[in-house]
Amino acid sequence: MKVAELRLPATDAVSRGTAYGSALAASIRETIALYRDAYDVMGVPDGVAATVAEGSIAAVRAWAPSIADELDGVARGAEVPLQDLMLLTARTEILAHAPSASALECSTIVAVHDDRRPMTMQTWDWHGELAPTGVLLEVPLADRVVRTFTETGMVGKIGVARTAEGRGLGVHFNILHHVSDRSAVGVPVHVVARRILDESTTLDEAIALARDAV
Repeated sequence: MKVAELRLPATDAVSRGTAYGSALAASIRETIALYRDAYDVMGVPDGVAATVAEGSIAAVRAWAPSIADELDGVARGAEVPLQDLMLLTARTEILAHAPSASALECSTIVAVHDDRRPMTMQTWDWHGELAPTGVLLEVPLADRVVRTFTETGMVGKIGVARTAEGRGLGVHFNILHHVSDRSAVGVPVHVVARRILDESTTLDEAIALARDAV
């Protein structure tokens, strides 16, 4: 994997996303094409990817309008339709419709100490052929700086956030399957992770946001 480091400008969400999309347009378009093919290979039924992507757009606009604006900007900068970009952002929800298979996903380790801050580490066990590129995003917001690693074209996954007062938290990513995964279209988990980084400073706040996502 080639990993790009990208510091986004301290501007409005659309302009921030446009800068992201413009900087990594070729990689974003490549990743969209790879996932589109993968959905067919993995047995996602015809039409499901488009339906989930379209429904996710509406859900994100209602639940996280600032992130929706940023995604609009990424699509604009990369010169791709927003629905195509959502084939990446909602990939976990789309793949929930693939035939059952053994989980190929991540592991997280957390070490808690009495005399210093916790230390954490995560593996990202995924299909390497679907992620030839990744991005380390630094996102300056009004009250904090968010840093997140994700697939090129997405706006969030694993990350940390820190406010000017030194408060913040980290987010790891481990997949858990549930019988309800295919029952509805809603906010993609990658958007939930990003909004937690953007807005939460405590575990309770993060849990409340995650529970609020629909």
